[in-house]
Amino acid sequence: MNNKKSIVVIALLIAILSMSFSVATYSVSNNKVKEWDVSITDVEVITNGEVIEGNTKYSEGTLVLNPIFNTSLDSIIYRVIISNNGSIDAVLKRSIYNEEDKNSSIKYRIEEPKKIIKSGEKIEIYIEAKVDRNKYKEGDKTNKLTALYEYIQK
Repeated sequence: MNNKKSIVVIALLIAILSMSFSVATYSVSNNKVKEWDVSITDVEVITNGEVIEGNTKYSEGTLVLNPIFNTSLDSIIYRVIISNNGSIDAVLKRSIYNEEDKNSSIKYRIEEPKKIIKSGEKIEIYIEAKVDRNKYKEGDKTNKLTALYEYIQK
């Protein structure tokens, strides 16, 4: 009788250890690390006529454009790429635009980005700077724009 009890106890221990190992393996394989990586990855000038690109800077969600205009007929269009290289979908919380000189004749037309950027997706937005000929003043050559795109996890 003791032999049968020992066999049953050993069988139960083996069954319990097998189930524990299965649960642990399943948990580890389904618990992938989520990565957050949403940022501006490129800024390209599409058309610029006589405009000098100026000092364009970008990092993470901040963009600074500072075109220098030579004539009142000039305009420049930028293509801005925002990439989600992480494994989590991103939702636009807010976008903020600040023109350095609100009275400048150089004005920006800004396309708002998509509200949701899925994991692995890239989006394009376009920003145009041009001279408002009705407000043009001699010597009005630049108006720096700072843009902030703040995305949060979906």
